Amino acid sequence: MNVHQPYGWYDLAAPEHSGRTRLAVHAPDGDLGRDLQALLPDGTPAAGAWTFQSPPVAAHNRRYYLPTGPRV
Repeated sequence: MNVHQPYGWYDLAAPEHSGRTRLAVHAPDGDLGRDLQALLPDGTPAAGAWTFQSPPVAAHNRRYYLPTGPRV
């Protein structure tokens, strides 16, 4: 994927950042909240964070071929 906006990655698992973040599920009774709690039980540390300017723009570019001769 090609991202067309500035972005940055922050390693939150690094020792100097280990106590700076926490994850909270604000709607634990909804479908998304139940899924998040199943994937990330209490006490799961944050691994990292992406930051980007809004709106994010990205594209999946496909290869294409140019004809080399006359079409038949």
